[in-house]
Amino acid sequence: MPRPGPIARLAGAAALMLALAVGAAPARDLTPDQMRRAGYDAQAAGQAELAVQIAQALIARDPADAVAHVILSRALRDLGRFDPAATAARRAWALATDDAQRYGAALAAAQALSSAGQRTAAQLWLRRAAQVAPTPLARTIAERDHAYVRSRNPWSLRLDLSVAPSSNVNNGSSQDSFDFLGLPFVLSGDARALSGVETRLGLSARYRLPPSGRGQTALRLSLQQTVVDLSEAARTQAPGARGSDYDFAAVEAGLSWQRPGRVGWGVEATLGHNLYGGAPLSDYLRLDLTADRRLGRGRAFAGLGLERQIRRDLAMRSASILTLRGGWTQPLARGDRLQLAAGARRSLSDAVEIDHTALTLSADWQRAAPLPMDLRLGLSLGVEARDYAISPYTADGRQDLRLTGAVSLGLERLDYLGFHPVLRIEAGQVRSNVALYDSQTLGLSLGLRSSF
Repeated sequence: MPRPGPIARLAGAAALMLALAVGAAPARDLTPDQMRRAGYDAQAAGQAELAVQIAQALIARDPADAVAHVILSRALRDLGRFDPAATAARRAWALATDDAQRYGAALAAAQALSSAGQRTAAQLWLRRAAQVAPTPLARTIAERDHAYVRSRNPWSLRLDLSVAPSSNVNNGSSQDSFDFLGLPFVLSGDARALSGVETRLGLSARYRLPPSGRGQTALRLSLQQTVVDLSEAARTQAPGARGSDYDFAAVEAGLSWQRPGRVGWGVEATLGHNLYGGAPLSDYLRLDLTADRRLGRGRAFAGLGLERQIRRDLAMRSASILTLRGGWTQPLARGDRLQLAAGARRSLSDAVEIDHTALTLSADWQRAAPLPMDLRLGLSLGVEARDYAISPYTADGRQDLRLTGAVSLGLERLDYLGFHPVLRIEAGQVRSNVALYDSQTLGLSLGLRSSF
């Protein structure tokens, strides 16, 4: 038999409620599924009061009926009673006995909280919905709703956490000694590369002001902490060194403005403070100007940065830095993405080890299709040439060539609440005409990335 239309279903729900109200329909004559269907149909047809009454009747019959609490949550939300709607959804989540029920409860909670203006909490419930989605389509719906709520949320939070074993946590030399004016100098243990583990934690909060016709303004606050634990070999090499000597912390506050469009413009002012080894390292003020333009399927971008660093460890190391950067992002076949960039930097300082000119090139490739076992692959390469006009160790100044490479693997099969671990292998080498500055780094980090 064909399924009744919405008018017939609504009429059936109304008849059901009338029967319940006058006691003409004993519970034994009405199955719970019939009542649940009537409640869903009433809510879908805009009869929220009727849906509330049906849900309450179901709950009176069985207080542990998770589906009835979902129906109640949705109907209360339609009536603008957002707090009770969220409470009913949380109750449904607690009572749910399978993923389908948990999914419905999570969606209902997200809808109630979003309607109440609590969009960050709504995003969390949508991540829960994605986690328990009973079908791929259900997960897609949760991800779509998450993107919608995120676009309307003035707040955005980002958490970065990684643990990274490294062969060079102190940026030390790979050489044991170097020649100075024909005389050999042996480097101390803490001047050479020390191995250990870096644990990094970063938290960033961004608040978007109401948009205007001229663009979007946002406020940003970010905190970063890196804690170093030296290996046994490093402690043997440098008995006087401690991991805390190389801890790093930073706090930044920023104000940005962006105007999207075919040609996008942006400006951001950042005020920051760094600590190294637990002691103040520097204060800085940075101004970044950016522009990007869509050209065909790709997008070109350019940036200008001006920064003033005031060093707290030694005043003469303070610097004024000018940075230029430009590049191109291009989608490739099968959805892969390639980004090429080039840059130049001029650092002006009274300290010869800070004053330099640098040129950079980088390439970043992201594979769209996952590898077997749902591995998401990314590759990056970088080269930087630095020129220090004056060096206390040579008459010809100092020239460094830095090479870096990284491979990242996103482990999407281990997704939890819309986050998955990312394994990243990084390698770097610095070759200098002053052997003191030769260095090598090999690191392995495990972090987290949002899947949507």
